[in-house]
Amino acid sequence: IERARWSGKLIVSFDYRYIHPDFARTVDETSAAERSLLDILSRRVRLVRGENKVEAALAGREGARLLGVAAGAPVLIREMAYYCRDGVPVMAGRSLYRADQVRYAFTVSLDADAEDTTASIRPRVEGTRARG
Repeated sequence: IERARWSGKLIVSFDYRYIHPDFARTVDETSAAERSLLDILSRRVRLVRGENKVEAALAGREGARLLGVAAGAPVLIREMAYYCRDGVPVMAGRSLYRADQVRYAFTVSLDADAEDTTASIRPRVEGTRARG
């Protein structure tokens, strides 16, 4: 699935998502345009772990074209994968974000007694909608 995310008339990110064939029929084009793919999939399968990596980069020609920025403009690249209980990657992908339009917020549990002490990462892009 390839889709742009918009804030008003401005593209703020472009997503590439790969969904495991066992779960791909769960996602129809209308739902993918209106809702979070993660939300759609989590209604079909219990997701237990997600991995995210975010890095700063400069837009190449293709990324600049997709985001409507100049080549060499700062961007953020996020690579992600979400897994079900048996370790199967349900969804994986890559997103390209305009660095001037997105902010990442991290929550880290520092409680030594907590069962899960991993960081959670959620992109915060206000008022976006997908078009794909």
